Amino acid sequence: MSSARAVLEKSTMMLLITSKTLLRHPECATAKQNRDRVFTQMRKALDVIHYVATDGGHVSGDVSPSTTVNGDSGISLSQHQPTAFKAIKEFEDQVEITRVTLVGPHTEAKLLGSLEALIETMQDFTDSAYTSHEHRERILMVCEKLRHELAVLLRVGANLDQRVSSVMSQDLEMAILKTRETSRTLKKQAIDTAMDQASDVFKLNEDHELLAALKSAGTNGLKERVDELSVKFEEHADQLMEVCKLLKHISGTESLIIWSEHIKSLFMSQTAEVIQASKTLASYPVSKIANENFEVFANAWVTHINDLSVLVKDVNDVCQGKTDRQVYLSLPRPGKHGATTRGMKPVHLSTEEQAKIAKLGLEMKL
Repeated sequence: MSSARAVLEKSTMMLLITSKTLLRHPECATAKQNRDRVFTQMRKALDVIHYVATDGGHVSGDVSPSTTVNGDSGISLSQHQPTAFKAIKEFEDQVEITRVTLVGPHTEAKLLGSLEALIETMQDFTDSAYTSHEHRERILMVCEKLRHELAVLLRVGANLDQRVSSVMSQDLEMAILKTRETSRTLKKQAIDTAMDQASDVFKLNEDHELLAALKSAGTNGLKERVDELSVKFEEHADQLMEVCKLLKHISGTESLIIWSEHIKSLFMSQTAEVIQASKTLASYPVSKIANENFEVFANAWVTHINDLSVLVKDVNDVCQGKTDRQVYLSLPRPGKHGATTRGMKPVHLSTEEQAKIAKLGLEMKL
């Protein structure tokens, strides 16, 4: 519900400016695409509010309980997709149960199934183009070690004398401890990988440079240059979405899982909107409304980057056992409903703040 509200709050100004731009330049295809995308986001946000308010009742569009992201609306509808942390916890719980049940056929099947589910979630880490070779190799190695430790546990459990099942086998206890230790190592490796990716994003700090370059090319009517920069912007957005995906995997609370997916969805939808706004500006470089249109989307993008920095900090805090504090810069504050009547004012991170975020990956290793 709060995700839908945030989308509606921010989309109101966008719908106004994109509609003005289209009225001023009705023949511009990218201006129409921008207006239509914003309108679709708002419609889908209303669909989600209706879906939640009616406890899963009928809504228009593709909204359903099995839908994770409501198209390009930037709203998460459910969290049925497993995360790495949830899969690890499920696996560890199954391992702990063997202290009581030992390892019968049913227990063995559940252990093997939970291990495969765990390893499947780790593929998002190893398949990411932004995961370093060192991290990728380390994850694969720990996964193989976990397979080995589980195989030992299953073998020891199968050899236990069921007639004395009330007596804990020392070998089984050792196998359980080793398996748990390896799973904790894998969890730590997942945290290191995600935080290092987040650290790399803030070290590069490409957003301000790309947005400034897009605006410069647009105001000078350099359409080819805008096309070139658009490709780079899409690549950068892909990296941001990968960071959000890995942050979701290591989020220790449901609220952080939801907001990781929410911010990822916003990047997904607004990548095209920023590019379309820059192309509209390039087509009408002296148009005041086209310039304002680009500024609105550029400011919204900067706001999402700041939200991501807060999310990284919150995820890091929870991973270190600190309190889950939820402060997301783009969300309206309780009792504050003037977001649609004021211009968007993104909060720019200082050099010191950016450096702190960039060091989070290193802090997790200490």
